[in-house]
Order: sequence, then structure tokens, then C-alpha cells
Amino acid sequence: REAFVAQSAACVSAFEVDPIGALRDAAANLRAMAAAADLDWETPALAAIASIAADCGGAAKASGAGGGDIALALLPDD
Repeated sequence: REAFVAQSAACVSAFEVDPIGALRDAAANLRAMAAAADLDWETPALAAIASIAADCGGAAKASGAGGGDIALALLPDD
């Protein structure tokens, strides 16, 4: 838990400088925490959104309580 919280705080701090990178790191942190807890929470639809965002140079992650009610995606301007 402490590592997850520390990584989350680092993502928040990095967001102003590199929002896409920070969101990408936050998504990886969330996936690592879920894997460590043996939680299968990411739906195929959320995984597809993250994959599409990455293919376009962006990042996406689930957001919301209880397994990700929505997906938040950030994409570059160009």
C-alpha cells in the first residue's frame, strides 16, 4: 500500500509537466497494485480504450470507485 501511495503521489506531481506520461504511470501503478492483490478488475472495454490511446500516443486509465466506472484518456495535440 505504501508503495502504491508513493507512486500515486509521484504521478500527481509529474502531471503538470507531462500529463500523458503521468497518466501512463498511474495506469501502470494501478495495474501493478491489482496484480499484487490478485484482482481482475480491468474490463476488456477498458483495456481496449487504453490500447487505442497508447496507439495514438496517449494514455488512458480507469477511474471511479468499484472497478473503474469510466476511462480517462489523454491524447497529444498533434
